[in-house]
Amino acid sequence: MNSVLGSLARWAVRSVPGVRPLGRALLSAVQMPNTEIPEIQALLPIASASNTVRFNLLLPSLEQKHLFGGASTALQFFEALTAGHADARIVLMDTASVGGIAQEVLSRWPATTQLDKDQPGRWLQMMGTGSKKASLALAVRRNDIFVSTIWWSAYKAKAVLAWQAEHFDRPLGPLLSLIQDYEPGFYPWGSRYLLAQSTYHYAGALHAVINSQTLAAYLQARGYSFSSAQVFEMGLNAALCKAAFKQPQLSKEKVLLVYGRPAVERNAFALLVQSLRLWVQELPQAKNWQIISLGEAHPDIALGEGLQLRSLGKLSLEEYAQWLHRAAVGISLMVSPHPSYPPLEMAAFEIDVITLPFANKQMTEHPRWFAVREPLPELLARQLTACTQAFEVQAHRGPVQRTIDLTHPWLQQNEPFAFAPALAQRLMAQVAG
Repeated sequence: MNSVLGSLARWAVRSVPGVRPLGRALLSAVQMPNTEIPEIQALLPIASASNTVRFNLLLPSLEQKHLFGGASTALQFFEALTAGHADARIVLMDTASVGGIAQEVLSRWPATTQLDKDQPGRWLQMMGTGSKKASLALAVRRNDIFVSTIWWSAYKAKAVLAWQAEHFDRPLGPLLSLIQDYEPGFYPWGSRYLLAQSTYHYAGALHAVINSQTLAAYLQARGYSFSSAQVFEMGLNAALCKAAFKQPQLSKEKVLLVYGRPAVERNAFALLVQSLRLWVQELPQAKNWQIISLGEAHPDIALGEGLQLRSLGKLSLEEYAQWLHRAAVGISLMVSPHPSYPPLEMAAFEIDVITLPFANKQMTEHPRWFAVREPLPELLARQLTACTQAFEVQAHRGPVQRTIDLTHPWLQQNEPFAFAPALAQRLMAQVAG
């Protein structure tokens, strides 16, 4: 709409003398630049009288619709970090009510909206999304320890820690940062890029917990250093593991599973769709395939030859597992040093997965991964053709049966955060010191 109004205003300024002032006013209105960065709205610390050490997790949301891998991992890590500690608080920065929060979370973390009140115990606090600064008041103790989970939570935490040091006349406290991707890469070079980048530096002790060796190596190669760094590798979600062990024998069908998130640039949705369209043109047998998009709801997309990319959006883990059992081929793109979860999940369920390398991330560790070396639609389409044709040959001979490798490390429910208790003790010692 703004582009239409802008074009009209420019035409009026150029061509219609009598309405030039109105055109100029309209042009000014529609071209007003956006100067707001709501993510960096400051928290307003209120001093608490308690000196008890408390761990605080700063998280955007735990609503069911936002529980992709990252939020779920953050919660799992925080529960491992604070196991056995009486005082722990989850601060949901972008959540106003408990309406969408999973009951299983609320059963472990009772919720409150009393932001400026302090209380002992383990609980969940919702900051809401209002623009009034009073809504962002947060009770802060002398010995509060903060755990950030995304760049703007680290940005807010650094400001709160500076206030804590000044108000309570104590040394700058440690910051524990859970890093699950290279977040400056979420944005073009600009304001948010710089702000996200700034959160990898801190005047006090910055402890990093990093999701995957590839991401840790990428950060190191870019020159970032931390007071300490712990690296973990996540396996499959427990519900998906259960589904794998319950039904390891798979009957594969002509289903192409797409990880489709148009709103997330690093998932390269436009490139993915262009690749699918070339594949449809290239392979007459494409008409035999169901092409299913999972991850984020979007309109169905025409691919040519009467075929569509059908969007099912975000499914329950049980529904997702059913599609993982059925699909023969998948495509999941991730422009990031982090491997991401969907290629791991698809490959674990014996799906041939087309994906991309990035920087030091090679995506060669599993025989079901097919990493296309150059991110070109024609090369991705060619790999799609190769994978789907190979399955067509198998299916021509009879039902295609594949067996899940139940011994693979991804399917072993090992504790990824075995280091968490020692890390908690180190942080508590720093605060006490």
